[in-house]
Amino acid sequence: MSPARDRPLRSITLLGKALTHDNRRDRYAVTLYDGRDANGVAGIVGMLLGQNLGDALESADAPLAGIIDAGSSATDQANAAAVPAEQIVHTLADADGKVQALAPLLDQSLARSQEVDSKLRISLILPVIGE
Repeated sequence: MSPARDRPLRSITLLGKALTHDNRRDRYAVTLYDGRDANGVAGIVGMLLGQNLGDALESADAPLAGIIDAGSSATDQANAAAVPAEQIVHTLADADGKVQALAPLLDQSLARSQEVDSKLRISLILPVIGE
């Protein structure tokens, strides 16, 4: 083990960008090593990431399967509701057509009832002729 290979690096190039460590300001919370130490640390980090990610993915399997089943069930229910919803739409459209036809008749009825009302009021005011 050569002392030059196991000492902290002052700079490293990663994906074409230089990462540097300023000893005066201690900007990084970790120390970068090269050589066998770097390989060992990378191996340990890889193993821990693999275990933790594997555990996380395995624990997410059951909830994800439940979400998929619930989504499938909701889709089935929505598809089953489509036919009754279409029937409701047609029923409401028919009712709207009847209301549109009835509205002018109701307006005419209102106008005639107001005319009859005014004639009755006038007849109550006039004296009875012929008595």
